[in-house]
Amino acid sequence: MPNVITDDRSSCPRSPGAALLLWSCFVLPLFYWLFLILVTAPVVINDAVGYFAAGQQIAAQGWMAFLRGGPQREPLFLFLISLAVQWGAVLHAEPLFLLKLINFSLLFFSRALLWQILSRLKIAVPVIAAALLYTGISPAILDSALGVWSEIAAFPFVLLAGYAAAELYLQATSGASRRAAFGWAVVFGVGLLGAVGVKGIFEWVAPVFLFFYALCLLRAVGKQRTPAVLPALALILTVGAAFYAPLTVYKALNQAAHGQFVLTNRASTMFWGMSQVKTQDYTQRQVMVEALQSLNLNFPQLYERLFSAPEREFWYDPRWAPLYGGPEDLKNVTNPQVRNREITRRSLRIIAGHPGRFLWMCLIDSVKMFFWENSRVQNSAYPAELTAVYWSALNSWLFLPNLLTLISFGFVLFYVGRAARAAPNFYDALLVFTLALQMIFVGFYSMFWTIHRFAAPLIFVYIIWICVLLNRLFFYRPKFANPYSAKKGWGLAVVYVLFIAGGLWLSRLMLAQAGSPRQFPGAALIGQLNGQKQKSQDTVKLITLSNYTPAMDQMAKVIGNEEKQNQQLTLEYRNLRRAYYEKAVEFFPQMEDFQALYGFCLYYDQRRQEAKQAYTASLVLNPYLFWSYYDLAVIAFEEQDYGTVVGLLSRAMQINPEITVKVINLSSIYRQIWRHLSNPGEIIAGDIESAQKDAVRMLMLALWHLGQYEQIVKLSAAAGQKGWQGEVFDLYKGKSALQIQKIRPVEKKFTVKFF
Repeated sequence: MPNVITDDRSSCPRSPGAALLLWSCFVLPLFYWLFLILVTAPVVINDAVGYFAAGQQIAAQGWMAFLRGGPQREPLFLFLISLAVQWGAVLHAEPLFLLKLINFSLLFFSRALLWQILSRLKIAVPVIAAALLYTGISPAILDSALGVWSEIAAFPFVLLAGYAAAELYLQATSGASRRAAFGWAVVFGVGLLGAVGVKGIFEWVAPVFLFFYALCLLRAVGKQRTPAVLPALALILTVGAAFYAPLTVYKALNQAAHGQFVLTNRASTMFWGMSQVKTQDYTQRQVMVEALQSLNLNFPQLYERLFSAPEREFWYDPRWAPLYGGPEDLKNVTNPQVRNREITRRSLRIIAGHPGRFLWMCLIDSVKMFFWENSRVQNSAYPAELTAVYWSALNSWLFLPNLLTLISFGFVLFYVGRAARAAPNFYDALLVFTLALQMIFVGFYSMFWTIHRFAAPLIFVYIIWICVLLNRLFFYRPKFANPYSAKKGWGLAVVYVLFIAGGLWLSRLMLAQAGSPRQFPGAALIGQLNGQKQKSQDTVKLITLSNYTPAMDQMAKVIGNEEKQNQQLTLEYRNLRRAYYEKAVEFFPQMEDFQALYGFCLYYDQRRQEAKQAYTASLVLNPYLFWSYYDLAVIAFEEQDYGTVVGLLSRAMQINPEITVKVINLSSIYRQIWRHLSNPGEIIAGDIESAQKDAVRMLMLALWHLGQYEQIVKLSAAAGQKGWQGEVFDLYKGKSALQIQKIRPVEKKFTVKFF
């Protein structure tokens, strides 16, 4: 198939209107970025917690301290976080705010590089303008830049790797400039290296891609029957050196720090888990659920109507979680590399037993990589108005880029197959190598845990394909092309950036001179932005807590005594429960119920001193919390501080049970737990009565240790009036009466008032 796109630009008219359109679409989103930077707040949950903690450690203690902790996360994004933390200390600024600035600078460079590539492809000006505008306002792209997630750092490197691969291919096949060819080889290797530094999966992708690339390059130079094979091999070796040399150095540092010559060590255990999950005996309807989930369609009511709960929850069942830790019998293997090799070998053995099932599920999971845009906003909290827009009917239109991605993938696949015999050119080379890179990346990722967010590194590749498709549909033989590449306008871009920076600096100076925000003309606007930011921060708290909602379910099972037969599940969710209430106490320290439940979790984590602090804080906020007195008394009894036990339980027993029930019923936190129980009223009443009996027994034992025998007799009589009987009551009543007869009654040291 002859290629209609050439590199001849001599006939391209230089239209000032085209330049204005392109630069407007490139620059105008920057003001929207500035607004988002000022009013949004990153949501630090899940992986973001690990990223930020590691970046803080690197900033405070250095790289070797981080490496000695074991191979954890890919280093490049952690380096950016550490920069934000260090700059924040110098500039007295919030690190997360500075990280957003770094992320948007990466996005700025990615859009400039996209402009350069589309210009090189001779895409029509309207299509390029639409691409530049969309990449500046896309919810998925901006969400990546606003959060503490690594995908944003992969944007420029993946784009750079595909661009350099096509340029190097042209240089090597044309023999135009050997120096330029080696320069592009280095850029190619650096692009792959940066991608690996952000997403470890590229360590698997790179060798396969380089092997394919080498075959294409050697085949092309071999057809020319010129002595270009050795230079082509030298270029391939240069790419490999630029990629593998720094990667080997980093692995050697890991080897020196903790004895593992790896980038990260999470792949083998994740592979082990997915090898078992994807080879399960699943039904056709369970496969349909996963297929619909891959399309990322937000129709929960439809799912509930079509599929039962076991079918909907099969692929996300908590019982799969232990599989991702690796085989139990290998957890004691001291050599991690030996352990990882054995895990991988066993995983492959499992897959070999059911290859069809595994490949079928991998194929379904690979579909998720095309539905990147309408993933739910989760990396950052937006103002309520903007969130409403994202979740309104407009959100359904975000399915359009996904549909265009699928269509453009089919088009590129068809085009590459038809144009394989054409003469080498940048247009064909870029499509071939970006297609190969995407297919290898998706193929490897589908073997692991896959969610829609993981497709983010490929977004700009998809944008290029969509532009090629639209250009072919509407501008097959364009009357004008875009001669204004990004590199020809760097001066103007710098002017725009300096203009924005100067405006911010001038605003800050005017605020400082005014001495009061009320005297500043823009104070109302700044106040509105601050208000929006506060709302976003409040939203962050809600999103963060909702991320731990499984903790509520498990807490309900613990309180409802439904989990006694499944202690493994209790242990599995213990950390999750504690993390939930730890965040809740951090966000809402004035909520006594959060303090009390946090103390409950800390106690079962054997962190008793911290539990005492949490219970005490809850009583300071509300002195009518029976359970806080009771739990503090339990801790004091275990510490043999019997005087404190008597004081706490005396105060607890003064609280009318009806007040305790009322406090619980008025608590929004407890109501969240009760809604998971079938009979909360009976459980509350039964637990309070049981706890009061236990409190009396514990109080009798504490009084016995203190020698307060008369108090025990009175307490036993009061318990008898309540109808409470038992061996402890009778035993200590009798023993106390005997002691009173033998010795002179001691003067009462404690005054206990009952009911």
